[in-house]
Amino acid sequence: GQLLALRDLELSFGNKAKEVQDNFTFIPDSSKTFFVKNKGNYLSVNSSDILYFEALADYVNIHSTCNRYTICSTMRAVEAKLSPKEFIRVHRSFIIRIDKITMIEEGAVILGEKVIPISKSYKKDLDSRLNFL
Repeated sequence: GQLLALRDLELSFGNKAKEVQDNFTFIPDSSKTFFVKNKGNYLSVNSSDILYFEALADYVNIHSTCNRYTICSTMRAVEAKLSPKEFIRVHRSFIIRIDKITMIEEGAVILGEKVIPISKSYKKDLDSRLNFL
């Protein structure tokens, strides 16, 4: 099919293919595409379609414009694979895509209709990364 097996991806991209607990692969500098393990297959997810990541115990939910994917990983491991130009952590349980922010209110960012809390410890970093007029 259109999706390559992870082994083929690793062979094709050499040491650029990095894994997070065998469930989440990002190929940096080549395509801005993530491969998410789903029922034994790896689905291609374009990073521009991702709205936010949400931590749930030992899992991370990836919320995209069309779907939600659940992977077995930590937020720290996922965050390490993301481009800081595109994504920012705003809470211990949330990493958001910066260009999907539609509004910022006191203590929260709005992504479309989803309200994501901003914790005080991440607020300063968020403020420094946004362009305010």
